[in-house]
Amino acid sequence: MCKKYLLCGILSFCVVFLTVGAASAGLLEVGQHSDITTNNYWAHMGPKSEVWNTYASSGIYPAVFTTVAPTWQLVPSLATKMFDPADFSTVSLSEIFPEGVPEEREEYFFVGGEAVEELIYVDIPLYDFVEWSDGMPVTAHDVAFTHMITLELGAVALGGNHPNLTPPDVIAKVEALDDYTVRYYLIKEDARFMFQALPRSIVARHYWEPLIEEFLMKDEPLEALFAYEDTLDEPSAGGFLRGRWERGAFIDREVNPHYTWQGAQEHFYEDGSYRFVFPPKDIDVLYHGDGEGEAWLSTDSGPFVEGVLHSIYTDQSTAVMALSRGDVDFVFNPVGLEVGFQEQLSEVPNIAMISNLAYGIRFMGFNLRKEPFNDLAFRQAFATLIDREFVCERVLQGAAIPLASVMPPGNVAWFNENVTVYGEGMGRSERVEEAVRILSEAGYTWEVTPEVDHDTDEVVVRGRGLMMPDGSPVEEFEMLAPGQAYDPLRTTFAMFIERWANEVGIPMYTRLTDFSLIVERVFNQQDFDAWMLGWSLGNPAFPTYFNVFFHSRYTDPGGFNAQGYANPEYDALVEEFLSTLDLEEARKICFELQEIMAEELPYIVLFDTEIVEAYREDRLVYPFTEVLGGLQFVGGMLGTVKLLE
Repeated sequence: MCKKYLLCGILSFCVVFLTVGAASAGLLEVGQHSDITTNNYWAHMGPKSEVWNTYASSGIYPAVFTTVAPTWQLVPSLATKMFDPADFSTVSLSEIFPEGVPEEREEYFFVGGEAVEELIYVDIPLYDFVEWSDGMPVTAHDVAFTHMITLELGAVALGGNHPNLTPPDVIAKVEALDDYTVRYYLIKEDARFMFQALPRSIVARHYWEPLIEEFLMKDEPLEALFAYEDTLDEPSAGGFLRGRWERGAFIDREVNPHYTWQGAQEHFYEDGSYRFVFPPKDIDVLYHGDGEGEAWLSTDSGPFVEGVLHSIYTDQSTAVMALSRGDVDFVFNPVGLEVGFQEQLSEVPNIAMISNLAYGIRFMGFNLRKEPFNDLAFRQAFATLIDREFVCERVLQGAAIPLASVMPPGNVAWFNENVTVYGEGMGRSERVEEAVRILSEAGYTWEVTPEVDHDTDEVVVRGRGLMMPDGSPVEEFEMLAPGQAYDPLRTTFAMFIERWANEVGIPMYTRLTDFSLIVERVFNQQDFDAWMLGWSLGNPAFPTYFNVFFHSRYTDPGGFNAQGYANPEYDALVEEFLSTLDLEEARKICFELQEIMAEELPYIVLFDTEIVEAYREDRLVYPFTEVLGGLQFVGGMLGTVKLLE
């Protein structure tokens, strides 16, 4: 699942926040320096797909399969056995849709331009003893409902992550054969089935079905669905309940009294195998190997706490202060602690700090529906001007890591280190000259052409009056970016990018603003010129984000391709990438996709950071702390962390 850091900008504003004093025995107290924007699953997975919402819903929803940290292997969860593509069978399309495919879905039932005549299907048995928090059983009907209501409402119309979790060009139908057997009908073999549809969160049919039926009677059903927030009694099948939300103050979450998997054990072996043990039901299963040798990691499933209190703070500074005082045990932060806070906390007793490779990118992008942003030469020239190394190493003193690829190097198996990097190795004067050359050859002109001094490596004549190839002026445009209070790293980058653009006569200005405003304008209204945000990239096992971020089918409002990138060659290649279940072949295609992204620049990737986090070691014990993306990437391990006596 993809989560927007959408890397949050914060304006200075006053909120009321709960002062809880020293951490209470039995209660896990965590902080986050931005409020959630919804407590509604459908909005969270759709237009309000923000990482803050993810933190507050960790440990609620079950899934048929899951990917386990820290190895990111796909393993059964509700399912009783491992999925094997050899289990696929075929059936006539007309047998499953005797009256024909619904008209609104017909466009998806094509493969390679040919109409589909057969579907493939697979049956997956589920455990028959898992319960929701209200005591109702979790069944195949819940699984089928989650997928089918997504298709009926329109996965693309729902937006956000929904088209990736139930991809309408892959999932034809999902049905419950009985209470504990679910059948998936697929239009084609596709990696999104394994790595997105099978691990997607499942909701309780008996809770959501009557509500959605009511919303469908409204003039704007999706707006009514997304606006619904009376979810305090939504059933959970995870370790924690939804919790009471006081805006700007806290989310108070109780433990699920009917949580099924408490006491489960996970064991990871050196041969790559994974063992799951659940003594109450005599379950002892092994996947991905033979379990040879000693386990290098073993974990127990809780929860081992009485509840979780998420305290909301106005900014990083107040959240870090709360951690220092012992008001909270851990602080969620999608970008990690900046250097100043690391130094501050290093002086505080009983604070442990950990560092992990990130699995995210921070980038800027343009609205490619507008001129001159739809001109590749303009984007390449603009990218040439940006000196990532200068900002990261000299200005930020190593607090950020320069990054030019849409795939972070931390995901070693999928990272292509040999992509084009515009301006790589150039000084300031060389970058300016190269950008001017690219623009001039594309037909751009200036009233005053920029000039540089190679001896001083400076711009000595600032460009002015930049005109497009048709002679019309390049109009002043705005880049939306997060503010200093949330992430000074991006603020710093934004200021330098504005300066470098202005030096060559590109009339750009930066507007530092609130995170939610950026999300609304970019993803929902698509009313923007340029923007700077970031992504946490979801499942490292198979990077399906290459589809939802850049395929042209996701350019409508609410979709993740907010920039409007449309390239038929890329679309065809990403579809080929998704269609192979051979991971080595998929890796080769993914390398090609990265090369296209580096040339086409729908995003200009800027940097990332190591995720540095801190927690109260006098209060908490984690089963492990070395994990891609850090503790925040795995929801803070709320279900496995233990409180010290």
